[in-house]
Amino acid sequence: CFLHSILDNQKVYCGGSISPGLELRFKSLNDYTARLPLLEKKSFRSLNGKSTDESILSGVILGLEAEIFKRIEWYEAQYDDLTIFVTGGDASYFDFHQKSNIFADENLTLKGIYSIFCNHAQ
Repeated sequence: CFLHSILDNQKVYCGGSISPGLELRFKSLNDYTARLPLLEKKSFRSLNGKSTDESILSGVILGLEAEIFKRIEWYEAQYDDLTIFVTGGDASYFDFHQKSNIFADENLTLKGIYSIFCNHAQ
């Protein structure tokens, strides 16, 4: 699943949302259609697929990316001085470099837990 949360500059939780992530989108297309194949995640940057597999990759990956960037656009209109942190294994499938206020690290949560462990293990 794709989960996001918003904290304001006072570190107050403002809410968030959950929507289907890449794997669930791929699986849903396979489960709820008669003949679409179940694909493995892989990078794909073409707007238009030239085969069924490429069309699924384009729809799933670029569709979720469009959802993410539209949400960012909405939040930027609502919150001043927004900084975005992206974490999780699917982060590498998206082009976050196009926006300068996004910090993306697929292992950010794990690094944070490790840092907390190191600081408290002494």
